This record gives sequence, C-alpha cells and structure tokens, in this order.
Amino acid sequence: GASERNISTVVDQEDAARALRAVHAGFYLSGHTLSVGIVGPGQVGAELLRQFEARAGALQSKFRIDLKFRAVANSRRMFLSDQGVDASSLAEKLGDGDAKPGEGEAVDLDAFTRHVQADHIPHAVIIDCSASATVAERYIGWLERGIHVITPNKKANSAAFSVYERLRELGGRASTNYLYEATVGAGLPVINTLRDLLET
Repeated sequence: GASERNISTVVDQEDAARALRAVHAGFYLSGHTLSVGIVGPGQVGAELLRQFEARAGALQSKFRIDLKFRAVANSRRMFLSDQGVDASSLAEKLGDGDAKPGEGEAVDLDAFTRHVQADHIPHAVIIDCSASATVAERYIGWLERGIHVITPNKKANSAAFSVYERLRELGGRASTNYLYEATVGAGLPVINTLRDLLET
C-alpha cells in the first residue's frame, strides 16, 4: 500500500538489512556504499585503484559515495578483504603465483563474486581490467545477479552478437549498469567521444 506519506513493501527476512541500506541510499538518507571488486590488477587496475584512493575524500564529501574495494584478482590469485584493499600492497598480497601465508589464495571467481556482493552492502560493482575472455563470459551472470560491470575488456563486445545484445539489455535495466570503453591508437578513448558526437 502507499499514501502521500507512506510506502510499504515486503522483503524476505534474509534481505532485510540489505534492503534497508538500499532504501537509505536511494532516498539519500545515508551515503552510497559500493562493494567493489577488481579483476586484472596489472598496470591499469593498480593505477585505477590508486586514483580511487587519492579521490576517496572528494567522492565522499561531494557525492557521498563510499567505495569499498573488497576483492582483487589476477589470473592466478585473489585477495578478499572486509577492510579494503591497499593499492600499494597489491603485489605483496597476490604474490607472484607462489602461495605464501597472508598473500591471498588461488583464484575462484565464484567466491570472488560472493564476496563482492555482500549482503550488508546494497550495491556491488566489478571492474574488469583484464583482457580475459573467461572473465568476460561472466558478465551476463554478474549483471543477472544485480552486479554492475565496468570494463575496457573488448572480449565481451566482440563475442557473438547475441551476447552483446544480452549485455546491453541487462545493462539498460534500472538495477544494473554495463559500462565499457575501448581505446585505440595511443590509448585514446573512443566510445564516449563517438556518443557525444552523435548526440550533438
């Protein structure tokens, strides 16, 4: 039921805490907290993480956005954290493929996904900075779960056209975003530029 002063809804008990946080964020009663996972923390991924860390204060004060980098994975290992991931210690956390205590664990994208989509945080984002077709194949599943996907990985958009159409469909829903960019030449972004030109 609803009135000018009241909106009522029913949610499963197991989703109550997440629903409450989503309502608070939706009506700007609290900041927007995002659980973020990064796949492919090489030069691009590590630099992206450093930029976010440098801008964390401005994002919080200007837009009330609190980014929680809770998971990082490369092709062999992953590091999951409830406290957040420090960009300066990524190499140490993930190691060089030889397992050492405290340096992450063997990569498991199912466990990675579950950790990023935490019940107590209403919004989840996975940023794929890899060039992996295996990771790109996960996009549809992530979007169907309600996880936003951001990527410069060209593999998904150059797969079967039906895959691309499904990604666009899922990314156009109110609950999820599929955001991508491609670069050419000297690393120049082209997709947003073309969109701006077409719109004007």
